[in-house]
Amino acid sequence: MTPRQRRFVLEYLQDANATRAAIRAGYNRRWANANVRDVLRHPEVRAALDRAIAARCARTGITAERVLDELVRVAFAELGRVVEWRADGARMKPLDRLARDDTAAIAELALGPDGRITRLKLHDKDAALAALARRLGLVDPAARGAAPAGGDARAGLAARIAALA
Repeated sequence: MTPRQRRFVLEYLQDANATRAAIRAGYNRRWANANVRDVLRHPEVRAALDRAIAARCARTGITAERVLDELVRVAFAELGRVVEWRADGARMKPLDRLARDDTAAIAELALGPDGRITRLKLHDKDAALAALARRLGLVDPAARGAAPAGGDARAGLAARIAALA
């Protein structure tokens, strides 16, 4: 592998944008836009990227299964599991009564001077559902990714959905 290819690998790991990585690694800007796929297909570059990404995942504990779990939490969050509806308005349920799946779906929580919740915002359900749909090939069957280690993604997702219900 050339020094420029090694630099490309390091740059690619920053943001997973091959064109920007190629430019930062010193490739000609015009060339980077047109031929960056060739660099990604180079066996030594691909192997170096695969090793680096696998090492990062092992170090951080990020797995396809964990990412899917978080997407499921957000995609199938229900406000009713977080908020109690009362005659005097909506109140957030006490934190000790919320499941981890419910707290994972909370994006923002603002408290007033009296300690009451003035703003509660959940993560973007549409984005999470779209990501799950793409991952499962429901939008474009050609876009379906490889199933996570340990089994079929649809079966795993169905099991997690059943557990949440």
